[in-house]
Order: sequence, then C-alpha cells, then structure tokens
Amino acid sequence: MGISTEGRTGQYLITIIRTGGFCRNKEVDHHKQYYSQSGHGTCCFASRKALDDLHYEEELWLEHTPYALSEDQVMFYKLFCKGYKIAVNLSVPFCHLDAQSGQPKEDKKLKIAYASARNGYIFWHRFIYLRAKGLERLRCVLAMKRREFFVKMFALLTGLAKKDLHKFKTYMAAYKDARSFVSSVEYKSIPKV
Repeated sequence: MGISTEGRTGQYLITIIRTGGFCRNKEVDHHKQYYSQSGHGTCCFASRKALDDLHYEEELWLEHTPYALSEDQVMFYKLFCKGYKIAVNLSVPFCHLDAQSGQPKEDKKLKIAYASARNGYIFWHRFIYLRAKGLERLRCVLAMKRREFFVKMFALLTGLAKKDLHKFKTYMAAYKDARSFVSSVEYKSIPKV
C-alpha cells in the first residue's frame, strides 16, 4: 500500500520512498556497514550538535494525535536531510516495546490508524512533496494518492466484510484532518526542511 516494502536499497538499510513510507533492504550482508534514512529513536546514539540541529520543536504537530506515530522516522529523516549519516549496527539485538499497552485493543487500533494516516500524510507533505521539484513532485503526488486510495479501499472492504466501518471512517477523518492541517497558518509557519 506504500507504507512499507522491501527491495534493493544499496548502501541503506532503510530508505524513505515517495509515499512517505519506507523500504527495507532485503539483501542485507551482515559483514557490511549500512547506513539508514530512518530507525528506532529509542535506540540511538547521537552527538549533541546533531540533535540541536534537528530542531525537533518544529515537529510538535506529531503530538496532535493520541500516538506520536512517525516520530522516529521524522527524527532520522530530518537528520538525513540535514546531511548527517545514520550508521546502523546490525549486531545489536533490539526489541521495540509497544506504547499504550494498557489501551483496549480496538480503541488502540483506531488510534494507531488515525495517527498513521494523519502523521504519515503530514510527513509526506513536509519531507517528500515540498522538497521535490518538477516532474518528481507529480510522481510524489501520484504515489500518495495511490497510498491513500489503497489504505482506504482495504479498510472499506475489510469493514464491509466484518460489518464494522470504524477503521474506514477513522482513515477518512485522518486524511481530511491532515489536509486541513497542511493548509493551516500553524503548519505554514513551520520552517521548511
């Protein structure tokens, strides 16, 4: 659907793609040093200068949802866009614990769906669309349209089969809210990457 995929990403373990999603390298050689455009924020070492240059205070839009989903991707990709190299250590085992584990399962799924769609769209607009030029910008728009279409279509078909359209309605609201936000004065006041 354009959120995550696997492919050949060369020197990168993870690359950010036109949809605002990411692609994981499927041909990993554990004896080679890989770099990345995204990663797990809870498991990183960085210089103070790099984190100060990040100006993460510009990304408070992530806090507008019950989950700050995409915060790791925003952090790492913004560092990448600013020219920092993100090295990956493949020999360190890592277990990513789930946030809000005490939430009721269905409520949690809807919060994740909302945050994924809303924050994913804003990430795409801020880091992919606005940085693209010419024909590449059109390709980015088409990629996001495809992502949004398939996310909504899958949610609709699954919802019809289960006789529960809550997730579909959540995605509809999230994309609408995201478009509204990227048109807002608040968003337009955030410095471009």
